[in-house]
Amino acid sequence: MSTRNKEHLSLKSSMVVGHLPVGYMTSKFLFRMFEARQVSYRWFMFWGLFGSIAPDADMSYHYLFDYEKTHHHLYFTHFLLFWLLLLLLSIALLLLDKKRHRYPVFPFIFTLGGFFHLVLDTLAGGMTLWKAPFSRDQFFLKFIVPWGETNHVLLSYGLEAIVIVLAVLVWYRGRKKDKAPVKPDPV
Repeated sequence: MSTRNKEHLSLKSSMVVGHLPVGYMTSKFLFRMFEARQVSYRWFMFWGLFGSIAPDADMSYHYLFDYEKTHHHLYFTHFLLFWLLLLLLSIALLLLDKKRHRYPVFPFIFTLGGFFHLVLDTLAGGMTLWKAPFSRDQFFLKFIVPWGETNHVLLSYGLEAIVIVLAVLVWYRGRKKDKAPVKPDPV
């Protein structure tokens, strides 16, 4: 990969901190669905947040061993098929669990976070290999603006800012509900 191409990819891949807020919102919205399984809120949040950044675990290899020769979106942790297979396996675990234990919930929320990570990378204009490992064709989301076709960095940062603001609103709304006075039951 040429230096010019490498710089081009790094400009397109600008989702930096937006993955955690999306993991937070996903976990927050889905927690009630699994409350009947007596799932701990903290553990549910932990696995949801961890899953939302898990595809970027390849960054340690990228910097420590590969010396930035290969863009980190080219590693298997950014392959859609990898996360789809994990997601299907985790859904199967949930469906096969007749006793409704809490443990199959954690792989589900983890892999859902990883899947949403790839969706965010795509929406932010980052390069993703949607057909990997069968094809190395790169998929870019291009924005059409009045002055032409672009993958403008500011558009992806704008998306990231919207995600962060939404997560803060969800957090604030939940916090506000928790502080609401409890009305006594009528006798």
